[in-house]
Amino acid sequence: MQSTLATRLVGPVVAARVPAGADAVTGTLEDLPGALSGIHTVFLIWPFLTTEGAPAVVETIARHTRRLVYLSSTGVGGDEERDDPIFRMHAGMERLIEQSGLPSAIPTA
Repeated sequence: MQSTLATRLVGPVVAARVPAGADAVTGTLEDLPGALSGIHTVFLIWPFLTTEGAPAVVETIARHTRRLVYLSSTGVGGDEERDDPIFRMHAGMERLIEQSGLPSAIPTA
């Protein structure tokens, strides 16, 4: 089986640092379906402090791919989640992904 590395729909700063063999595409939410063409698994790092806009992104990923890996936080589910906006955002992202029905893995850091 051949392995392919693909990086799609990233910001210009990330696109400048994509490793050799990866494919970087910059764009907007409207470009996401095309960027997901032929992609089976998405590795998502949500770069914002709220989940605003995330439902549309997760729905699009769910329609066009088979699996989502989302990097979350160890603070989700802990006592500190209530008081920390970043932990609350990660908890919200996890809920959106679960509600999408898309098979997923959610490692924490």
